[in-house]
Amino acid sequence: MPAVEDALIHFFELAAQKEPALMTSIQQERRFSVAAERWCFTLQDLFTFLQHRDEVFNRIDYKEFRHALFGSPINRATRALGAEVIIADNRNNVDKSTYALVWTDA
Repeated sequence: MPAVEDALIHFFELAAQKEPALMTSIQQERRFSVAAERWCFTLQDLFTFLQHRDEVFNRIDYKEFRHALFGSPINRATRALGAEVIIADNRNNVDKSTYALVWTDA
C-alpha cells in the first residue's frame, strides 16, 4: 500500500501549504468546512473526495483507506509545513468523528 500512503502524504502536504488549486477544490466541496485556520472533514467524505482526485484511491476500499491513513506519517509531514491533523469532534467512532487540518500559522 505504499502508493496509497505516498498519495496521502503528498495530498496533505499540498493542503498544509494551502496549494491554491487544491484549496479551491476543497472549498467547493459542500461536505467540507473551511475557515482561515482549519479545514474540517469526515473520513468518508475525505475518501470520496480523494477518489475523484487520484485513481490510486479507486483501487482500495474504505477500510483499506482508513488503515493506510492511520498508518501513514501525515502529521510528521504536515508539522514541518505548519499544520497538523487533529480530531475536531470526537464521536467515539472514527467514522462518525470530524477531523481537521489545522494551520498553526493561521
